[in-house]
Amino acid sequence: MSFDITVLGSSGGPLEGITCSYILKPSYITYKDIIQDELKQYLIAIDAGSGLNRITEIISTERTKEKDTLAMKVLSYYNDPLPIDQYSHPNISFSHEYGVCKLNKDSAPIELSFKILDLINNFLISHPHLDHINGLVINSPGFHYHSSKSVYGLKETTEALQNCIFNDIIWPNLVTEQNGSFLKLIELEPTKPMNIDDIYEVTPFELNHGKKHDNKTEYKSTSFLIKDSKTDQYILIFGDVEADRNAQSSKNKIIWEKISDLIIRRSLKTILIECSTPNLPAKEPRFGHMTPDSLIEELCTLGELISSKKSRYDVEPPLKDLNILITHVKERRSGHEPRRVILNELNELNERYKLGCHFSVMLTGLTYTV
Repeated sequence: MSFDITVLGSSGGPLEGITCSYILKPSYITYKDIIQDELKQYLIAIDAGSGLNRITEIISTERTKEKDTLAMKVLSYYNDPLPIDQYSHPNISFSHEYGVCKLNKDSAPIELSFKILDLINNFLISHPHLDHINGLVINSPGFHYHSSKSVYGLKETTEALQNCIFNDIIWPNLVTEQNGSFLKLIELEPTKPMNIDDIYEVTPFELNHGKKHDNKTEYKSTSFLIKDSKTDQYILIFGDVEADRNAQSSKNKIIWEKISDLIIRRSLKTILIECSTPNLPAKEPRFGHMTPDSLIEELCTLGELISSKKSRYDVEPPLKDLNILITHVKERRSGHEPRRVILNELNELNERYKLGCHFSVMLTGLTYTV
């Protein structure tokens, strides 16, 4: 196993407080070791729709041994949720805790959660929509004054954070480049790798995420291809994204071409990607998001690229054993649990097109090992 991904939030809204945010670390080091030795280089946050509150709740439930509490919370709002383990493929392992409460039995959950927050030095922000930055903004007064945070994003993202959020109007100016205190905004260049603390190499790719109000200008999001420099293992994490066909673009195909060789040589085994709603009627708007049909269409493109590079005698499914972790599922007005519907639709299409990938839907409060 290569990476641990702790889900602070995986919802696509409109419920607040549980939107997309993930903490990534290598599997070869534990949270316990990171906290004990104050190792600031290993934890990296991808998006920040949720934050300190969710970290605290995970630790609190770990202490009280109330497993599944956070994961079940949203599921319980619906009439027909699956048992938690049925949202994950059998090959995916997950846990309900950080394993940090034994460090100091006298420490309150909030103390331990602040320690974890202090040790997250780097944030990758896919785009500046509120459901992906809310935790970063609200948590920012709690950042240790002597421990600056680096926030990475494409130019459109860093400029929006500076001009529209940390502007002394919506929120205090905390950005060092503008004489603020402890947030450093770092602009990423599409397709250009960036070394982060000699632990990670991050390559950003532009995504299409629908059109702006003028119905002409594409709204940009980002995917992050992240390499663990010690193990040479990769993981691909998408922000909000729509299918190339809907966007009349080839941005996703550029990514599939980049990672196809990594998948063939088993250096990339996991992709996190959104699938916001179950399948919709053809004329219903997607608002720059994926449905099972469009996601499978994209994965078929990836599969075709991989098949074209393999021997013609290789009859295995092109995406055999590739983990696809689904995020950003939007809550629905109906009583039917949307994650269950999406997972069923994806599994049916996966079997129909003989892709061979493993689908799981990520749940808030769980840590997945991939």
